[in-house]
Amino acid sequence: MISQLISAVMDGRPLLQSWSIWSEIFWVWIWSITSSLLAWYLRQPNYLIIGIGGGLLILYGTSLVVLVAFALWIPLVPALLAMSGNIICIIAFFSTQQKHKLSQNKD
Repeated sequence: MISQLISAVMDGRPLLQSWSIWSEIFWVWIWSITSSLLAWYLRQPNYLIIGIGGGLLILYGTSLVVLVAFALWIPLVPALLAMSGNIICIIAFFSTQQKHKLSQNKD
């Protein structure tokens, strides 16, 4: 904290800011919904990997640019956890559905 204050005075850097709690909740919620829709529509593993990689790059890049350009701290890790959790749940759901269909076809 002292380093940040000294840098603000000596180098003219702006102090780090953060969003309100509701803005952070909305940010994480948007990334959660986006990743869920991405996993739902891109069911094939190759497309899903490309889509997830692109989403992670966009999230990381956005957070980095906003931090560097505007000195605004955006929650990166909660959004990453929400993305990965939703994707894992949807993949598990589809694999369970597929196993269920295969077992019904055998009977």
